[in-house]
Amino acid sequence: SVHDYCHEVKAKAAKAGIRVEVDRGVDRLPKQVRNAEKGKVPIMAIVGVKEMETGELAIRRKGMGDVGSFTVDDFITNML
Repeated sequence: SVHDYCHEVKAKAAKAGIRVEVDRGVDRLPKQVRNAEKGKVPIMAIVGVKEMETGELAIRRKGMGDVGSFTVDDFITNML
């Protein structure tokens, strides 16, 4: 499931020293993104079925919006 995939990504990121929170929330995606931006979350990875199937993450940066899709390993490497 997507939720399981998110926790796999979280575990990989934690091993690299990156703090990750999985927000399964009950709100619709646009509201979750808005709430994260208001909460000053610097980087968000949007994950759905498509991302799970391709092994990628759709990345958004605070103040920049959508910056593209990256494989999990590429994203972790570029974060360090």
